[in-house]
Amino acid sequence: MLWGTWALFVGDYVVRFLLAVHKGRFLVRTTFDLAVVALPMLRPWRALRLVTVVTGS
Repeated sequence: MLWGTWALFVGDYVVRFLLAVHKGRFLVRTTFDLAVVALPMLRPWRALRLVTVVTGS
């Protein structure tokens, strides 16, 4: 259910980006939306960072 909801947000953002006339302005104005969509994808990187801290590498 969580991944499905996230996929809907990604789809919405991509469609709005593709329909935007001024894509650069769209990215600037929707920075928060982009962060909300991108942060769940970055979670595995945070876990990897935790592993390197714990192992001392």
